[in-house]
Amino acid sequence: MKILIVSKTTNYELYGSTINQRVKDGLIEQDYLDRTIAAHKDHHKTLNLLRNKLNQYKLPFYEIGRGLFWSQSEKPKCILTVGGDGTVLATSHYISDTTIPLIGIRSSHHSIGRLCAFGPQDMEDLLNQLSQDKLSFSQVERLFAQIRFTQSQGMISTPPILNDFLFSNQYPAATTRYKLEINGKKEDHKSSGIWIAAPCGSTAAIAAAGGAFQETSAQSFQYFVREPYTPPHSKKANQLTKGFFEPEKQSFTIENHNENAILALDGQHGIVHLHYGDQIKFERAKPLSIAIKI
Repeated sequence: MKILIVSKTTNYELYGSTINQRVKDGLIEQDYLDRTIAAHKDHHKTLNLLRNKLNQYKLPFYEIGRGLFWSQSEKPKCILTVGGDGTVLATSHYISDTTIPLIGIRSSHHSIGRLCAFGPQDMEDLLNQLSQDKLSFSQVERLFAQIRFTQSQGMISTPPILNDFLFSNQYPAATTRYKLEINGKKEDHKSSGIWIAAPCGSTAAIAAAGGAFQETSAQSFQYFVREPYTPPHSKKANQLTKGFFEPEKQSFTIENHNENAILALDGQHGIVHLHYGDQIKFERAKPLSIAIKI
């Protein structure tokens, strides 16, 4: 079986001409352009180093860009992502086979790489372990959402998330209205939305909001309501504002009460548009096998 490499497109490749023009116009500092170019060069240097090492170890491979589908009929031996955490997250959405491990390679120190076990300085060690099947992998929990649309009576299931979901009003400054039901207990809420996170995501956005740290080996998921609103005349505040749940033990459902709302998957790596009455139920997905560094 071949190894699949999934690599990102750099910011310089996406926005280089715009950044250059803004620097010329005095709207962006030269230092920003320099850092963007440095990250671009680092990325391609790491990618080329990986290709050379794979050839050196006589390990066959093929490549695709981040966000592109690969043939499910050709099962790769493993998947190597080259970029940062964003590349790991985007790629993880397409992995449903728990026997296909993912190995994150941080291509530049400019990239965030908490989910990346290796960097360019570790390439020899990585390929040595990979060629001898000595890499260590951890099974990490993931979550998916089942969404029932009120208007069409249709239903979809989202890809599995590795970090988090965000449910909120479509417009960031608007109040998010919804009914939250956890294990039979119901509350009507007004807030800025809800974070629902897997253990791997406990150090990401939900942490900034005030959520709790979880080990990546944890089995439960957590939720955290952003900026809950309590009316002045209310006798008590809502109780379902933060906590942990296991979908097979405690059902977790959101009923949207906004004209337009969204469910975002792992940041910008997926979005579902919602209308009034649509219901979201969160379920445990198949775990992901991801490399850990010993």
